[in-house]
Amino acid sequence: LLLLLLLLLLLCQKGLIRWEESRANWLKSDSSSSSSAKAAVPHDVDEIIDLIFSQRWRASEEKSQFPEPVPLPQMVDILVDLWEAEGLDI
Repeated sequence: LLLLLLLLLLLCQKGLIRWEESRANWLKSDSSSSSSAKAAVPHDVDEIIDLIFSQRWRASEEKSQFPEPVPLPQMVDILVDLWEAEGLDI
């Protein structure tokens, strides 16, 4: 039983080390791209909201695509604004 616990601990440590290495590599690559941070891209917010809430979005096997990719920070802002307008903010 003790041997099994030691083996499990060793495997967990190896997993943690691999995770920390991959995270460090990801942070290195992310910091190099953040120096050339992109400005907000103009989008039709109403079109994005309509697409999210349309029945074709939920019903289709293939998810409908936005006309252009929406950066995550902008999508978060759009959704927060929508939730606040609907009274869903805390």
